[in-house]
This record gives sequence, structure tokens and C-alpha cells, in this order.
Amino acid sequence: MIVFGSPTEFAIEVALEPDPSPRFMGNEPLGRIRTWIGGQPFDTWEEPSCLFSALADELLEKGASSYTAWHPSLEHKSPVERFQVLDNLIYNPEYADRVPSTLDIAPFLTNTVECFDGVKAFALTPSDGFIQLLICDQANKFASVLVDKNLLRRMAVGLTDWIRSQRRDA
Repeated sequence: MIVFGSPTEFAIEVALEPDPSPRFMGNEPLGRIRTWIGGQPFDTWEEPSCLFSALADELLEKGASSYTAWHPSLEHKSPVERFQVLDNLIYNPEYADRVPSTLDIAPFLTNTVECFDGVKAFALTPSDGFIQLLICDQANKFASVLVDKNLLRRMAVGLTDWIRSQRRDA
């Protein structure tokens, strides 16, 4: 296992599949993924053969300096209230036509890799240079953390470099 970031704040933990036969999709390595937010793990670690590159791409996207997902209506809300607003706007059909264009890119991890099935997460930009990660799983375990965009970029680059070194053709 290898960890990118700090589990007490935000980290991605990855491990190659132990059995060599399902370890690759083409040349791409497969394995297990877990995310740590505020010291809590969020994942389905038992989910085998997850593709790492989809997560690396999402971290790069969210860590980009141009990434902005914010709306003034969220300003004075708590992290839990922000999560509820986003969950309703994005995943409740009643509100589907009310999603401000500045928030339609806020979903994070959800539908990225199978190991995050049952997890809903959002990445907001409440202050310049930072991302607020909000996450909740099916057991209603909730966490929120403010992460520097530079940290996300470094994690994405580290994960991408590790993926390249694990490729079958490396």
C-alpha cells in the first residue's frame, strides 16, 4: 500500500491487486483505493480491480488553478448544510433545473471508480486557492476538510507517476 497526502487531512491510499491475473487492464494497473478525509476512511476497499487513472484525472481537475465550484448562497452555511444543498440540487430530480452552473462540477469521487459506490462527495472552492471537500457514505458518516489546491495537484502528480511506474509496459 502507498499513501498520497495525509490521512488526518486528505489522502488517497492505493494498493495493487495481490493476484497478478486481474492486476492490469491492458497496460494499466488495477487495485484497491481508499480516500481519507479528516482522519476517516471512505471507500469500499474490498472492491477489486479499480482503475487508478480515473481518480488521478479527477484530482488533477479539482486541483487545477482554474477550478471553481461556488455559489454565494452557500456562504453562511455549515459544511453539513452545504452538503445537503448540493445533494438536493444535484441528485434530487425535483431540483434538477435549479443547479447553478457554478456548482454542476462540484461532485467529487462519485461515479469515478467503483470503490466509491455508496459515497457522495463534493469539492467546493469557498476561498481562493482552497477546496472544501464534503463527503458522506451510506452509513451517514460525514467529513469535511479544507485542502490547498496545491496539495491536490501534488497528490495527483504523485499518483500519476506511481501509476506509470506500475504499468505493465513500464
